[in-house]
Amino acid sequence: MEQNINMNNPAQNGQAYPFPLMDRVVSGGVNVRYLELNGVRLKHQIITVKVTAPNTRIAFETQANVTNERILGVMLVSCEKEKDDTYKIINDSTIQLTIDNEEILPDGFDCSLISSKITNAFYDNIYPCNERADGSLIKGSFISGDVQREGATFQPFDVKIYLWSISKPKK
Repeated sequence: MEQNINMNNPAQNGQAYPFPLMDRVVSGGVNVRYLELNGVRLKHQIITVKVTAPNTRIAFETQANVTNERILGVMLVSCEKEKDDTYKIINDSTIQLTIDNEEILPDGFDCSLISSKITNAFYDNIYPCNERADGSLIKGSFISGDVQREGATFQPFDVKIYLWSISKPKK
C-alpha cells in the first residue's frame, strides 16, 4: 500500500514517515535525529502547577503555543527537594489531561509512569501522543498524593508539565 508522505514535514500533518536513521534516539516512535536532519524543530511548552497541600485537586487550563504545530509527548517533572525519587509525592499523585478536547491521560492516571526519574534517560519519561497544538485548549487536573512516610511533613512544590512539540516551519 503506497502512502502519500510529505518528506519535507511529514510529522506536521500527523502522518507516518520512514525512519532511516535508527541508530539515534527514538522516543514514542519519534526519531529525533531524523526530524533534526529534515529541518523539524522540537520545542517544549511548560505548564507549571503549584502544589500547596497534599490530597488536593489542582485544575489547570491554558492554550498550546500557536508557534507549535503538533504535540508529540507529555512528561512531568517535580521540583520537590527530596533527593530520592522513592519519597517524592509526585509518585503518589495522579493527573488528568486533555488536548484539543481529546483525552490524553484519563482521570486517575498514575504520575509515576511519566514523571522524570534520576535513573532514567530524558526520553524514557515521555508519554507519546500526536495532537494538534496551534492554540488548542489544554486542560486537566493534578491530584497531589498524600504524605505517607513516618515523620514526613509536606513541603509545597511545583510540578512542571512538559509538552514536547514540533514547531511550525519558518516561512
